[in-house]
Parts: sequence; C-alpha cells; structure tokens
Amino acid sequence: MTPDPQYTPDCDLYLGIDKGYRNPNATLWIQPDRKWERAIVLFAHYQALRTPDENAKIALEIHKARGYGQLVAPRRSWAALRSKANACTST
Repeated sequence: MTPDPQYTPDCDLYLGIDKGYRNPNATLWIQPDRKWERAIVLFAHYQALRTPDENAKIALEIHKARGYGQLVAPRRSWAALRSKANACTST
C-alpha cells in the first residue's frame, strides 16, 4: 500500500468506524477540505466476519501504511470545528 497523495498533513483527519460482524465492518478515513465545505473520504475499508479487535489491528496497519498522522478525538461540535478552517494552511 502506498502513501495517500490526497492527504494533507496540516489539516484535521477523522476516522469513522461502523462495527459489524455479519454485515461488513466499515472504516473510513475522512478529511475536510481547506474551507470546511465538504468532507473527503480518503480511504474506505470494508471487511466482514472479523471481530472488532481484528478490524482495529487492520485499521491501524492501513493507517500507518497510507502515511496518515496522529488522530485526535474532537472535543467540540462540528460548527466549532468549522471555525478552524483558517488553521489549515493553503499551499
């Protein structure tokens, strides 16, 4: 797996997980665009018949392989996070 060319290290990165065993587990790596007008799904992984622990290990391997940075749990509402748009520098 190669690093993600669309990933912007100086912008926030979010990980969305929908646990499932019979129905596939879904893991999404999501990053808002620089203006916080839309969310970009950088990568999606779907896997059925694996435990949550197995899926967590797979997600960590994918996260490292794609070159994604540290995840931080948001402590504010989405509206408050949108106000951070200027913190994401443009290139």
